[in-house]
Amino acid sequence: KIRGLGSIFRMIFEYKGVKYTDNQYATGEEWFEEAKPKILEKTPLANLPYLECGSDVVCQTNAILTYLGSKLRLNGYSYKARILNEELLCEIYDVRNTIVGLSYPFKAICRTKEEHDEKAAKHLESGPFKKFEAVLEKQGTDYFCGKAPCVSDFHIWEMMDQHRLLAEKLGKGDIFAEIPKCKAFYDKFRAEPKLAKYFESEAYKLPVNNPIADAYFQ
Repeated sequence: KIRGLGSIFRMIFEYKGVKYTDNQYATGEEWFEEAKPKILEKTPLANLPYLECGSDVVCQTNAILTYLGSKLRLNGYSYKARILNEELLCEIYDVRNTIVGLSYPFKAICRTKEEHDEKAAKHLESGPFKKFEAVLEKQGTDYFCGKAPCVSDFHIWEMMDQHRLLAEKLGKGDIFAEIPKCKAFYDKFRAEPKLAKYFESEAYKLPVNNPIADAYFQ
């Protein structure tokens, strides 16, 4: 039970007013012994996260996001916007992989909490959202692919929020100080009335990463 990748989908569903069942697993046994075997009956690619919609079962985060974008018209309203949306999904996943790699001991990138804090601070100082600032500058729009959100916006916002929390935990300064357009995007998204219910929910308050796996950053 973590924010993890599921947070992106929860926000999308709330934004579009989609009724959904949020399956969360408190232990590895709940997933591997109870839920996964049932999903394997429907697809050999069973993994977390997964999405069931009617007879469709979709696994892998970006595949799910592209699927939802197609269903909910969140992949962009032009050819160029759709390409940019796909590019941004890949770019933000690189950012996520970096922070996840630093957060979990089993990744063997950080062997101690002290090493994590040192490397995480350097990661924050490297400016992981500079590329995204440049995209907003070039686009000249409130959102990354145009005047309305695409699925990539939801993942980008989630990672910005996680980096904000990480900076607070490490006692670092404002991560948005040198990226004002990203700050404006972050604030606009956070103030979106359609997402108010999510931001008030227990799901938003879940740990970012898994305490059971002894994550340094939770």
